[in-house]
Amino acid sequence: MWGIKTTRRRVGDSFGAHPPTRIRSGGIDPKLSPTPQRIKIVILLLFCVGIACARQMDWRTSTPAQSAYARGDVEEALQEIDKQKFRKQDQLLYLLDKAVYLHAAGRYKESNAVFEKAHHLSDYLESKYAHQEIAAAFTNETILPYSGETYERLLIEVYQMLNSALMGNFKEALIEVRQYNTTLRRFFGSQIPKEFEDPFALMLAATIWQANGLKDDARIDYQKAVRANPHAKAIDNETNVIVIVASGSSPVLEGEKKWIADILLELPKVKIRTPNVAPVEIRVDGKPAGKTIPLSNINAMAENNLTKKLEVAKDHKFVKTAFKQWAEMQSYYSLKTRTGKISEAQKQFEGLLAAAAISVLFNAFEEADLRIWSSLPANFQMFRLQLSPGEHEIMGKKISVPEKGPLFILSKH
Repeated sequence: MWGIKTTRRRVGDSFGAHPPTRIRSGGIDPKLSPTPQRIKIVILLLFCVGIACARQMDWRTSTPAQSAYARGDVEEALQEIDKQKFRKQDQLLYLLDKAVYLHAAGRYKESNAVFEKAHHLSDYLESKYAHQEIAAAFTNETILPYSGETYERLLIEVYQMLNSALMGNFKEALIEVRQYNTTLRRFFGSQIPKEFEDPFALMLAATIWQANGLKDDARIDYQKAVRANPHAKAIDNETNVIVIVASGSSPVLEGEKKWIADILLELPKVKIRTPNVAPVEIRVDGKPAGKTIPLSNINAMAENNLTKKLEVAKDHKFVKTAFKQWAEMQSYYSLKTRTGKISEAQKQFEGLLAAAAISVLFNAFEEADLRIWSSLPANFQMFRLQLSPGEHEIMGKKISVPEKGPLFILSKH
């Protein structure tokens, strides 16, 4: 039909250089047992896989964009991030970092558009690759696309709430509040773990409910925020100016290597970059007005998340270790038991050498998955006050307080 000639092989036709496997009563014909050439090919393939994984681990916290952002040069960070090459597996991290840089630059609408892409990508990756985690354990978890940790995915929506509020678009902000609550229920059902009761998100939501005239909903989230962090009680819920401070730098992950006999394991550990985040003094019209209240503790979120992640990582390392030992045994016995004019001592030596080569390869390419959203602050803080409409100076910036609706002000420390 398609112009391709086909011929049917008859019984008894020659199979040329690829005869079928012959089965004897005792198992596979010894003459067809793995040859040294096959062992070499297996080792070479393992080597190539390892090289591929190692070369593609290029998303670090020391990229030019991340370094510029750490210095406070947001415009340079935005220029550098679009020049940066990244793996397809790390696309979510690129989107998250870019959205934060746009947020810090005051380009809130663009930031929300990028966060929306990150939100959809995270959902897609979670549904597509969740079942492939065990397969990745045989090589390296970094071969899988990064779909984001639970706390990171929730913070995407917190940022979208905040961006809309900073633009004064409280109707849009309310949509984000409802989406945030829907996501919480999707992740946890009706029983939300205490570590995911984010007092900053709740206080922000309460303010947005209030701005939309929904006082009962505002009171509920305000009370939840106080239960999650009693210090939130000091923040008056009936004010017209809300100062948000993004303080410090969020944690990163480092690899911690451990030897168990001849097996090298590397597991991630949290490195806290801003251990102590102090409240920030707010000055209004040249006079001290009070200090911010630290609410979200992203340091603690990352540490709690890693505790759970390590349980999965250890299971993966166990699978990989078992596979490594199996591969070593197979290579050893395949060489040691082969036929041919070669001494037993030579066979044993080559078997041991092949097993050692596989051990070295596995250990050489053992690497923890250290990917994390590293452009987050260490925490979010809030300060609220009541000011008369008109011109004021807050933290050295000239601002105009409107007649209606709360005014959100963002500051990074």
